Amino acid sequence: MKLVTNFALLTLLLMTPACETLGKVVQSININALLGTITNAQSATDAKPALDSVVAQLGNALAGAKAEGEGAAAEGGGMVETVLTQFGISPETTGTINTLLANPAVEGVLGATLNQLMGMISG
Repeated sequence: MKLVTNFALLTLLLMTPACETLGKVVQSININALLGTITNAQSATDAKPALDSVVAQLGNALAGAKAEGEGAAAEGGGMVETVLTQFGISPETTGTINTLLANPAVEGVLGATLNQLMGMISG
């Protein structure tokens, strides 16, 4: 029954105009792939505008998913997980972020953004 309820709520969420737009935008976003391009200060600088934009979009999407899930608290977590997955976030993402933060050159450029992203993923 819970699976049916989750599916019904997710279907309703995905049918909203905001989610339809989000679905189209998110199809081209993969945070793991973007993080994978960062190896040093220069690549961090190059990736910063795109990563800042994606993190802002993710924040808005998560806020929407959490708001949609307030009426059904148990399903809210499922909606958040769906949004994270749509943005290309996997269990490996936190390890990648920690590795990047351990690199002083990258941390100097992207530290705040990476910490913000980690907070969104951790919940």
